[in-house]
Amino acid sequence: MFGGGSVKNRNLKIRGVIACRNGSAYICVKENNRIYKITADKNGKFETSLNFKSGGNYIMIYYENFSGKTELTCKYEKI
Repeated sequence: MFGGGSVKNRNLKIRGVIACRNGSAYICVKENNRIYKITADKNGKFETSLNFKSGGNYIMIYYENFSGKTELTCKYEKI
């Protein structure tokens, strides 16, 4: 969904919703060599701030036998 390499730090605010009718989906973030999940609430909503350091950074949605709707919004934040 979002990704790239950079020599500058990037501060992002991400938010969205995962509405599953069938199967499952989850948000995963890769910051250089570190990979972790973003946990949605019981309504499928999620929101977090990310401080990407220089290097390869990605925001991904993994789907498994999924049908439904996903929304993801990313916005640069000024600190």
